[in-house]
Amino acid sequence: MNKYLVALFALLALPLSACAADYEEGTHYEVLPGQPTAAPEVIEFFSYYCGHCYKFEPIVAALEKGLKGTELKRAHVDFLYYVDRSTRKRYPETGKIVSRGFAVAQALKVVEPVSEEIYKRHFYENRQISSVGDLRDAFIAAGVAAKDFDSAYNSFPVNSMVARMAQQTKKYGIRSTPTVIVNGKYKVKPSGLSGADNFIDEYVKLVNYLVAKKD
Repeated sequence: MNKYLVALFALLALPLSACAADYEEGTHYEVLPGQPTAAPEVIEFFSYYCGHCYKFEPIVAALEKGLKGTELKRAHVDFLYYVDRSTRKRYPETGKIVSRGFAVAQALKVVEPVSEEIYKRHFYENRQISSVGDLRDAFIAAGVAAKDFDSAYNSFPVNSMVARMAQQTKKYGIRSTPTVIVNGKYKVKPSGLSGADNFIDEYVKLVNYLVAKKD
């Protein structure tokens, strides 16, 4: 008798497991127009000027560790920029400067310390990056040699990455950050996970679901 009960409970558990991944279009993700990527791809669009992006960093770390079948890529947008709080004067060129800074950090493999330094300046010390000189100072404070920053800033790999990030931002119609695009076809809607017991874990599960999704 016990073995039949065990089998029954196993059968009853199956629908519950399926429901865990029963994500809905419009609630958990949006379907984008155009062709999906040929291979699995996850891109986070963000900006060092974005406070929500700073708070999103623990999710970035979880995605870097928990993605299945692909790796997380990141693209810094250039439409967010420095605004002087006292005069309200806008400096749109700083969006491009800081985007290039992220590309430099990627090229030099110092994304983590540089990101920590820039976010600290922006959201704890009220020292916004407002020039290339400010950006250079942040890299040096993060432990990067000045000569390494200078040689990388206008290098071919950095120029290529800056162009690619701008192209991706335009291609997917990114207007806010952070935004995560999966396989060139799905935009994650984190609001669909509101109320989750462990938001970060559920977010990673949702992204992995979209990575593997076959229509």
